[in-house]
Amino acid sequence: MKVIPYLVTIFLLTISLNCAAQLSPVPKSYSLTTPEDYNKYEKDVINVINWLEQTPWNSKNGERQIANSFFLAWMSGSPTVTIELGDKILMEIMEKNKELTFSYMGGYAKYALQSRTDKTSFDINKAKLAGFKAIISKYNSEKKRSKDKNVEMLAELDSEGKLENWIATELGKK
Repeated sequence: MKVIPYLVTIFLLTISLNCAAQLSPVPKSYSLTTPEDYNKYEKDVINVINWLEQTPWNSKNGERQIANSFFLAWMSGSPTVTIELGDKILMEIMEKNKELTFSYMGGYAKYALQSRTDKTSFDINKAKLAGFKAIISKYNSEKKRSKDKNVEMLAELDSEGKLENWIATELGKK
């Protein structure tokens, strides 16, 4: 009978760890009004991006929506990160799996924040590469996604080591 208290303790610890892991890292109260505000939250944005990539779309506690809202609010006013969403393939992917838009923007923004040293050294193709790799990763890990031949083509290019070249050549043909 001494086993039961241990099992109950393990069960309760498992539940509490699972609940804690699902809470998003969005700051409890934040203000995004001045350029300094956006800079102040850059680490939080990276944490939110990482959390969104690890959290399934069908999370029932509403934390994904809170994280998405914070990320969109930050992206819409950020003086340092601007994302171009006009690529045809990206638009087609967004039609099938709208949530992958956040993956693309997250990968792109994370690259932009972590690799910038000055504005002249920013490589838009590497930012797009990070965005597309984030799409591939989330697509492959997400159970509730719609099948998408575009993402599967990108994944194949990536596995062959050709994705970066494809971005530089095919997306450059606009």
